[in-house]
Amino acid sequence: MRIIGVDPGQRTGFAVIEGDKVIKSGVIDTGDATSYEGLQHIYEGMAKVLDETAPDVLVCESLFYHKNIKSLVKLAETKAVICLAAIQHSIPVVEYTPREIKLAITGNGNASKQQVRYMVEQMFGIKVDDVHVADALASAICHRERTAHNVGLREG
Repeated sequence: MRIIGVDPGQRTGFAVIEGDKVIKSGVIDTGDATSYEGLQHIYEGMAKVLDETAPDVLVCESLFYHKNIKSLVKLAETKAVICLAAIQHSIPVVEYTPREIKLAITGNGNASKQQVRYMVEQMFGIKVDDVHVADALASAICHRERTAHNVGLREG
C-alpha cells in the first residue's frame, strides 16, 4: 500500500511511503503568497505530488484546539484544500489525533517533536531535515501500522 502522510500548514510537509521505503518527501511552501494564493499553491503542489506518486490513501492529523483561533482557521483552510485534492484524485482521507500518531511512532502519546523525528529517522535509516516532513512521515507510519494490525481506522 502506498501512503501519503501530510502535515498541513504554511509549510506543508508531505511524505509518500510504501512498506519500509520512502518514495518521495518534501515541503510545499507558500512563501510570501497572500492567504488565498497560498492555498492555491498548496492545492496545486499537492495535486502534482498525488499525480506523480499515486498513493492509495492520504493521512493527516485531525485538527485540535489551538489557543489562537486565527491559526486554527488557517490550518483548517489548508487541510481543506489538501483533502479536496485527494478527493478529486479519488484518494480516501484518513485522520488520526496527534496523540495516536505519537503513540504509534514512539510508544508515548505525549512524545516531543524531537522524539518523533528521531524515531522516524531510525525506522527509515535516513536523516530528516524538516520537522514538517518528519510529522508527515509519522502520520504515514501510523496508518501503515494501524492497517497492518487493523486497529482504530477512521476516515476523515
